[in-house]
Amino acid sequence: MQANFVELALFTDGFPGGDTMHGLIDDFAVFSTEITAADAVKLASGTSPSALTGETLIAYWNFNDAPTSGVAPTIGVARAGAVLTITYTGTLQSTVTIGGQWNDVQGATSPFSVTPASGPASSFYRAKQ
Repeated sequence: MQANFVELALFTDGFPGGDTMHGLIDDFAVFSTEITAADAVKLASGTSPSALTGETLIAYWNFNDAPTSGVAPTIGVARAGAVLTITYTGTLQSTVTIGGQWNDVQGATSPFSVTPASGPASSFYRAKQ
């Protein structure tokens, strides 16, 4: 079995701290608000995040898709000041909305540097094989 990625950091200030957790992720979902305790119980018992009612699902990865090439791409991000450096294998893609159309970043080579825009504009990146 090939993992989709090997490391995930969730933090609020942009810097990983001393708190770490080692484990396996089966499914990963992002909701627009805190879910109810009843819905957390449903998720823990196997209900799909997309089957919940009353919650706004922003993004969901079930990690059931096998890589098409047999080799998963890699991606890493480092920050120096306002500049993000993305190191990857495969093809770098970007989108401005989660769930939007992913497009190859023309002329991108690894490492690729980007300065995120301030304000509500966002860009999301991924590597594909």
